[in-house]
Amino acid sequence: MPGELPDVPHEERIASLEEESIRYRALVDSMNDGFGVIDKGGRLTYVNARWASMLGYEPNEMVGHSLVSFVDEKNRAILDDNVRKRTKGLPSQYELEWSSKNGKLVPTIVSGAPLVGENGLHMGSYAVITDITEIRHIEDALRENERFLSSVFSSIQDGINILDSDRMILRVNPTMEQWYAHAMPLVGKKCYEAHGGSAPCEKCPAAITLKTGKAASGIVPRRDASGKEIGWLDLHSFPLRDRETGEVTGIIGYVRDITDRRLAEEDLRESETRYRLLAEHVKDIIWITDLNLIMTFVTPSVEEHLGYTVSEIVGKSLEDIMTPESMLLAKRTLVEAMAAVPENLEYDSNVALRLELYHKNGRRIVMEVNRSFLRDDDGTPIGIIGVARNIAERIRAEDALRESEAKFRSIFESIPLGMHLLRLDEDGDLILSEVNPAGRHMFSMDDADFVGKKIKDVVPDPPGSEIISHLQNVIRNGSTWLTEDVIQENDEVKSAFQVTAFRALPEMMVVAYSDLTERRKAEEALKASEEKFRQMFEQSPIGIELFDADGYLVDANRAVFELWGVSSLDDLREFNLFDDPNLPSMLKEKIRRGESVRHEVDFDYGKVAEVGQYKTSRRGTAYLDVNIVPLGLKKDGSLVGYLSQILDITEKTEAIMALRESEEKYRMLVDSSLQGIAILQGDPFRLSFANPALANTFGYSVGELLNLQPSELEHIVHYEDRATIFQRFRDILEGRSTPDHFEARVTRKDGELLWFELTAGKVTYAGEPAVQAAFVDVTDRKKAEMNIRTANERSNLYLDILGHDITNQMQAILGGAALLRHTAGGPGVSEQLDQILESAEKCAKIITKVKITEDLMVVPLSPRLLDDVLRKTVETMTSKHKDVKFVSDIRATEATIQADKFLEHIFNNVIDNAIEKNPHDIKKVWINMSESGNGYEVNIEDNGPGISTRLKPKLFDTSRRFGGVGLHQAKHIVEKYGGRIEAYDRVPGQPGRGAGILMWFPKTTHRNQKLPSEMM
Repeated sequence: MPGELPDVPHEERIASLEEESIRYRALVDSMNDGFGVIDKGGRLTYVNARWASMLGYEPNEMVGHSLVSFVDEKNRAILDDNVRKRTKGLPSQYELEWSSKNGKLVPTIVSGAPLVGENGLHMGSYAVITDITEIRHIEDALRENERFLSSVFSSIQDGINILDSDRMILRVNPTMEQWYAHAMPLVGKKCYEAHGGSAPCEKCPAAITLKTGKAASGIVPRRDASGKEIGWLDLHSFPLRDRETGEVTGIIGYVRDITDRRLAEEDLRESETRYRLLAEHVKDIIWITDLNLIMTFVTPSVEEHLGYTVSEIVGKSLEDIMTPESMLLAKRTLVEAMAAVPENLEYDSNVALRLELYHKNGRRIVMEVNRSFLRDDDGTPIGIIGVARNIAERIRAEDALRESEAKFRSIFESIPLGMHLLRLDEDGDLILSEVNPAGRHMFSMDDADFVGKKIKDVVPDPPGSEIISHLQNVIRNGSTWLTEDVIQENDEVKSAFQVTAFRALPEMMVVAYSDLTERRKAEEALKASEEKFRQMFEQSPIGIELFDADGYLVDANRAVFELWGVSSLDDLREFNLFDDPNLPSMLKEKIRRGESVRHEVDFDYGKVAEVGQYKTSRRGTAYLDVNIVPLGLKKDGSLVGYLSQILDITEKTEAIMALRESEEKYRMLVDSSLQGIAILQGDPFRLSFANPALANTFGYSVGELLNLQPSELEHIVHYEDRATIFQRFRDILEGRSTPDHFEARVTRKDGELLWFELTAGKVTYAGEPAVQAAFVDVTDRKKAEMNIRTANERSNLYLDILGHDITNQMQAILGGAALLRHTAGGPGVSEQLDQILESAEKCAKIITKVKITEDLMVVPLSPRLLDDVLRKTVETMTSKHKDVKFVSDIRATEATIQADKFLEHIFNNVIDNAIEKNPHDIKKVWINMSESGNGYEVNIEDNGPGISTRLKPKLFDTSRRFGGVGLHQAKHIVEKYGGRIEAYDRVPGQPGRGAGILMWFPKTTHRNQKLPSEMM
C-alpha cells in the first residue's frame, strides 16, 4: 500500500531510523539560530543550546517554564498575539525582545509555526529565533549617516518612497519605479494613485503615521496597470520630523514585495496536514477523545505513566482506564460544558480535575487533568483535548502519613521490575536495605547475601565505571541516573539490564532493573523522532541540505529551493556538493577530511548556469552564510554524510557595505580637513576622536593625542581658560545655551602657546552623547593684534616719555644752566651743577631703557630656566646696590618657561623701580618665587611708602602713565610670554607699608633646544 515501509530486514530498518534521527538531531543542535518548542499551555518542552546561550541560560533552566516568563510587559503583548495565531493554525514572523538572565534585552526575529496532529488538531508550536542585535546596530549606524542616504536609497532592492504631509510623492527609489512602471511618473502623485486607487486606503499606514506621529505598517495588494492583483506588498511608514519643532513634515515609506513569502506561507499551511507531531519529550499525557469519550490520540508519554503503548490505548473508552468515581465526575463536567455551548460559554480549561486512572498493571494513578473542546469551523464541539499530569509524588507527599506499609509492600513485592532499596548511613556509605522478589530472582541472591551490607562491599566497581559515585550523587542531589549494567562471568556477558536510580526519600533511594528487551520501545521512539524533526526541517527559514558520504544531495528544505531558484528536490537530484562552482577547492578538501567549514560566499548564479549544474530561476549574486558539518556518527566510525546550513545575508551584507562606504567617505572628509576636529566624551572629558589636522596643530600624533588622560588633556588648555572651556562643553551636553564661537589658549607639545577659535555642538558617537568641536588656529591673528596694541602702546609711551620725562629733565637741565649763568661764582653753583648732571643721567637712562627693548616683538621665544635667571638677577642687584638688603626665597627648580633675552630686563626694571621709589635710608627688597597652578609666580616687594589703592589698577595703564618706563616695559614683556603682572599691598590692607608686584608665567614642559644653563 502507498506510504508503507518497504519490506526490508529489521536490522536495516533500525539502522536507517538511527541515521535519520542522528541527522535531524544534529540539525537542531548545530543550528546557528535558536530553536524552541512549546506545548498547548505555553510551556517550553524543548530548547536548543543556541537559544539558551542567547539569553544566558542552560537549556534545562528554560525547559518547563512558561514562555512569557522570558519577556517583559511590552513584549508580552506581541508574544501573546502571535501565540494566539498558532491556535488558529497560522505561522508568523515578527520581532521580539527577550529578557536575558542578566536583565538585558536581546532583539530577535521569531519565525513561529503551529504543531498539529494528523487530524489537524493544535498540539503546540515551535519557532526559530534569530539574534538581530548586529542588524539593529547596523540600522542605527545607517540612520546616523544620513548624508549618504541617496546612494543607499538607490541601492536598496525594496521599494522606498518619501511623501509630504499631504501624502504627495516627493521621491522614490529605482525599485518603486520598476514596480510601478505603468504609473510613471510617480513624483507629484498621491500615494494611493500609484496603487491604482482614487482615494486613500482604508487602513493606510501613511495616514496612521501622519495622525499619530508613529511608525505604522500594513499589507496591501500589488496591482498591475489593469488593476489586477499580482502580488502582495508589506508597507511600513516612518515619520519625518522637523528637527527644531518635532512636527511630522512627511513620511518615509518602505515597501517590500512579500508575494513569495505569502505563497510560501500558503504552501506551508497546505503541507501541515501531511505531518504529525509525536511529542516524545512531553512528560505530561496529551490525549484527544471524541464526544463519546473514545480515545483517538494520545502521546507516547502514556506508556511511562500508565504502562500502555499508544496502539494499546487508542480506541479504548475512558471508562476502561478511569475509576468509576472519576468517570462519574468527568461525565458530569462534560454534561455541564455541553449545556453551556448554546450560550457561547467557554469550556473552562483553567479548572483542573483530579481523576484516578488505572495503570496497565492495575494500579490507580492520580492525574491532574485540564481539558477543553475541539471545535469545527462553526465552533461546534467535535471532541475533547486534555492534558494529564501525573501527580503521584505530590499525592504521596500529601498522603504520606496516611499511606500504610501494607500498600507500599504490595506494590514493591508485585512490581515486575527488579528493585533494590538503599539508604545513606551517617558515614556517607550506601547500605543495601531491601530487595523485591523480582530483584532476588534476577540476581539469584538471598537476603543474607546483601541486606544490611555496604554496597561497595557487595557490588564490584570496575575501574572507570564509578558506579558507587553515581549512586551517591543521586541520593545527595536528587538527580536521576540511567545506565546499562552488564554483568559478566568468565569474560562472557551473563546478563544485561537497564538501571534507573532515583531518590525516593531524603536518605533513601531506589535502584530499578529492567530487561533490555525493552529495546523495542526505542524503535517507536526513533520513528517519532524522525517525524518530529522532519517537520522542523521542512519549516525552518534557514536553508538546510543533507548530503550522503559521497557528496550527493539527499534532502533539502523549502528554504533551499527558494535560495537556489528551483521548485522541488527533483530539480537538484544530480547536485553534488563537491561539484559546486561557488565552493572554493580549499574548503572542499577540508570537508573531505571531516572538518567543519563555515564561510561567507558571494554566490554567483551565473556560474551555476554556466556549468549546467541545475536550472535556476535566479540571476545575479547573493551573499550567503554557509555552515557545513560532517556527520560521522555511524557505529563503524565512517561518515554518515554532511549537513549544510545556509542563511541568506544579502540584506545584512549590503547594509554593512553601505555603512562601510559611508564611514570611509566621512573619515576621508574629516581626515583631509585642514581644520582641527575633535570629539570629547565623559566627565572628566576624554578625547574619543581627533583628526590629523588637530594632532599636527597640537604637535602630537593622533595616537598620542587619543591616549592622553583626562588630567593631561585639561593641562593642555591654558590655566585661565580651562574652567570656562570645559564648563561650556558640559553645557553643550546638557543642552544649555552657549555662544556660537569662543576662544581658548592651548599649549602645544613643545610648549608654544596657541590661540584657537572653537565651534562646538552635541553629537552621538559610538552610541553615546559627545561634544564635537572644530578648532581654528587664530594665533597669528592674536599675535598681530597684540603686536599692533603693543606698538600703539609703545608709540604712545615713547611720545609720552619725550613729552614728559625727557622734557621735564631737559627743563631742569636748561633751568639749572640758566641759573648757573646768573650765579656763576656765587653760592649754590655746586648744587646746580649736581642737579644738571643728575637730570642728564636720568635722560640718558630713560633713552637706554627705551632703546634696549626696541626689537622686543621680533625676538622669538625659547625655553629658559626662570629660577636660574632670577637667582642671577638677585646676585647682580646685590652687587650693584650695596645699601639695599635683598631677601630671596626661590622654591621651584628647573622652572622652564617660554621667554627671550628680555627676561632679566623685567626683574631689573621692577627692582630698580622699588629702589628708586623708596625714600627710606634703610631699603629692603623681598624676591619670592613658587609654583602656582600651571605656571610660576614671582613676587617682588619693598618697604617703601607703597601705592595708593586708587592708583594700583592704573599702574600699568600706558594711557594714564602712573607707572614708570620700567614698569610699562615689564608689562609688555610679560604679556609677550603669555603671563600677567599686577600690583598689591605688601602688607594686606596697609597700602603705606610697602608695595608688591606679582608676575605669573605659564609653564612649558617640552624642551626642544638647550637652555642657557645647559650650554655652559
